[in-house]
Amino acid sequence: MKIVFMGTPSFALPALNSLFLSKNTICSVYTQNPKKSGRGKKINRSAVHIFADKNNIKVRTPQKLTTNIDATYIKKLKADLCVVAAYGLILPESVLNAPLLGCINIHASLLPRWRGAAPIQRSILAGDKETGITIMKMNKFLDSGNILSQVKTKITSKTNFSELESNLSSIGAKELMKILDQLPQKRIKEIKQEDKLATYAKKLDKIEGKIDWSKSAKFIDCQVRAFSFYPGAWTIFKSKRLKVLSGSIINQTNPKGKIVDNLFTIGCGEFSYRPEVVQLEGKKAMNVLEFLRGTELQINYTLE
Repeated sequence: MKIVFMGTPSFALPALNSLFLSKNTICSVYTQNPKKSGRGKKINRSAVHIFADKNNIKVRTPQKLTTNIDATYIKKLKADLCVVAAYGLILPESVLNAPLLGCINIHASLLPRWRGAAPIQRSILAGDKETGITIMKMNKFLDSGNILSQVKTKITSKTNFSELESNLSSIGAKELMKILDQLPQKRIKEIKQEDKLATYAKKLDKIEGKIDWSKSAKFIDCQVRAFSFYPGAWTIFKSKRLKVLSGSIINQTNPKGKIVDNLFTIGCGEFSYRPEVVQLEGKKAMNVLEFLRGTELQINYTLE
């Protein structure tokens, strides 16, 4: 099949690579436009953009998809299908209908749970025991199209965002290839989503990373694991921001927000929490024992 691929971050790479190695033809790649970052305002291409350039695939980076330009372009390509994976832009109905077989999306949750922009982080933050990949037929509404396939995977008490994203992206790539084998023959039974069961994974806000020590240790642990990549779970330690990258729940009752021992155990609303990997503002990430060797720790100091 002739396929247009739309994706941006590393989550999309396994699916794109699988398509590239298959008998299908990637006739064009859409990705978000390069962003400037850092002091030198260096232009950074997305992971998908870099892959496409390396493999001589045509790349388009519109700020917005339009009927006149993009739907017309896809029709001229005579594309059979558009595959979308964490693209980050809304597809207008004209673009959804431009390929012969429409558009399908690789979504990182078990729809209708966690429709929206941040399903991986929201599933960990909510303490879900499982999540998965949904391959769905796209329509004009947010992540509400008919389900073509779903694969489940467990979320353990140690699973963080990066681990789960990597796992789900691999599952998505494998499931995509199975679907592509069946799609032209229309051998797939589509399942309509139950809208009444839908939950929404809203976009992440940096302020959500601020740790509230009056919350339970279980919630804080979920927060640390969900936000381990971005925006990071953090607290204020001696007037500086301290990111907590991993840690463990300690079955002790201690005053909220207080450091109670030399192992950096901190009291929470329910039980306590002990950071294991931290990153002080302006410093590299380090094991908490290494961090403690370089700082004067005051027992009963209250974190902000």
